[in-house]
Amino acid sequence: MRFKFDVGERVALDGGIFSLRQQLDGNRWRLEREDNGEYVIRTQEEMLTLYRENALKFITEHLAELQLGDVEDKISLSFRDYPQTLRELAKQRLTFVKKTIGLAQGEALGVIEDVAWQLDIEAPSVQAVFDWRKRYEKSGKNICSLIPNFAQRGNRTARYPVEVLEISIELLHTNYLSEQRKSIEATLSEIRSV
Repeated sequence: MRFKFDVGERVALDGGIFSLRQQLDGNRWRLEREDNGEYVIRTQEEMLTLYRENALKFITEHLAELQLGDVEDKISLSFRDYPQTLRELAKQRLTFVKKTIGLAQGEALGVIEDVAWQLDIEAPSVQAVFDWRKRYEKSGKNICSLIPNFAQRGNRTARYPVEVLEISIELLHTNYLSEQRKSIEATLSEIRSV
């Protein structure tokens, strides 16, 4: 299997998962760490050396080694791809999670109330914080696991046939989530015309 450095490619490096976001001048790349959204700059030569030393792995081969199943099932949005409001909620949740690590549910109530007071928000339930903590730890401490999943609320039946959703997603990827991005209005117009 052959790989190449390309925008959007995902690699395992330095104990984290990174997306190649932008090729800069001088054969340098801007990589975004997916669990916290931080950027790092690496030269292509550095990454090639790390690849030869097995310190950098493309996600497809990394997941195959871990035997985690199909790569498509494991691809997720990077933290910076989410709207600012959802990122802020995830950061608040992370504060609760970090402050309650190692505490039992009975011990956590006071800590949760203190954190809520400091953040000037309503305190979540102890069970909610422990659910977030479990999800966060299960994800390998990826902050994206703390993004609220509003899609799981309310009506869960599909509103459109599977074929319509597949075509829409394909057009979104080719028209909007690409280097030559069209406007969202133009993309939606094209989806409606199909």
